[in-house]
Amino acid sequence: MRLPVVALLAVGSLACVEKEGGRQRADRERAREFIARSAPSNPARAVRANLEGKIELVGVDAPAEVRPGEPVEITWHWHCIEPVGEDWRLFTHVHGGDATPQVNADGDGTVRDAYPPSSWRRGEYVRDVQEITLPRDFRGDRAVFYVGIWQGESRLRVRSGPSDGNNRIRALEIPVARSGRRSAEEPLPEIHAKKTEAAPAIDGKVEEPAWRSAATTGPFGGIRGGASQVPRTIAKVLWNDDALFVAFECEDRRVHSTYSRHDDELWNQDVVEVFLDPGGQGRGYYELQVSPASVVFDSFLPGYRQNQNDWSSGMQAHAHVDGTLDDDDEDRGWSAEMKIPFAAIDRAPDRPPRIGATWRVNFFRLDLGPGDRSPRGAAWSPPLRPDFHQTARFGRLVFDGLGGAPAP
Repeated sequence: MRLPVVALLAVGSLACVEKEGGRQRADRERAREFIARSAPSNPARAVRANLEGKIELVGVDAPAEVRPGEPVEITWHWHCIEPVGEDWRLFTHVHGGDATPQVNADGDGTVRDAYPPSSWRRGEYVRDVQEITLPRDFRGDRAVFYVGIWQGESRLRVRSGPSDGNNRIRALEIPVARSGRRSAEEPLPEIHAKKTEAAPAIDGKVEEPAWRSAATTGPFGGIRGGASQVPRTIAKVLWNDDALFVAFECEDRRVHSTYSRHDDELWNQDVVEVFLDPGGQGRGYYELQVSPASVVFDSFLPGYRQNQNDWSSGMQAHAHVDGTLDDDDEDRGWSAEMKIPFAAIDRAPDRPPRIGATWRVNFFRLDLGPGDRSPRGAAWSPPLRPDFHQTARFGRLVFDGLGGAPAP
């Protein structure tokens, strides 16, 4: 149930007192994929609203229309010019055509929960993703979205840009559709890993005979479904009693990664990623990455975005660049191989898995192309929103026997 806006403001102010003093490193880790040091590339709608010279709403990504009762994804692109101090939070109010407030979405989204404006650092760009559902009895043929930053009974003043006169940015107006249905959600893919007696060498080249007969994902698609703007990417899988083997093959004219240390923020440049959820419940999953420079990031997550980066997978990983890493010449691509030991996957029901066992898994690639300010993503199973941690959208990995024999 949605409380009235005034009531929610009062409740929110109490919540701020409870969390006085800022956020811990763990909260920043939860929000890390939404934080960048460079401006977003062409938001769908520019806003350019300035709040007291400290925060700017650069723009917003939103659908062309909304339907009552159906969730829509709205992404606000914020820029921290100067820190705002403690206990400031974001708000989102949605009004109908008659100016009546009908939705309060102040707390919806990872950034709202884990990384409020009081934690933002000078120069950061923050991608504030919200999933908002208009009530089925929404009144009006247009939904008007107001956003801003508040603390108790105060709001940061709107210095420039569209405003309602009460220090709320009039950021977005979308037509409300009253008929038709959304297209069906994309089905989850499934891949069958063959058991192998000849473990591939982990050299990044994906050349061993075992890989030639391994199951492949086929080309990755877009994060929101459909085609991807990222060059062609595929993944392959094998396993034996010791480990799960994953290989990636990536076309790329400019292979780029400057990171050199274990658990560096690889997702800001070129990288491939594996997410494993052996229990299939989103409670206890694993995030594993390797860059073109063969640098590894690995993390265990007991729950949604609860990264524990001190965990170590013991994974062997190596990449091979068909060209020259971080040079101006034209490359052809890069590949990577991972050997993920089952001994480290302690949330698995069985180690090694039984033949016929099914885990939830997803494969991703991030690619920082020439001139890009932030990397573009591609996925095996599209999460349908810019959040790789959508465990409900992970595909299925089935462990077959030797030569691909199914369970008896």
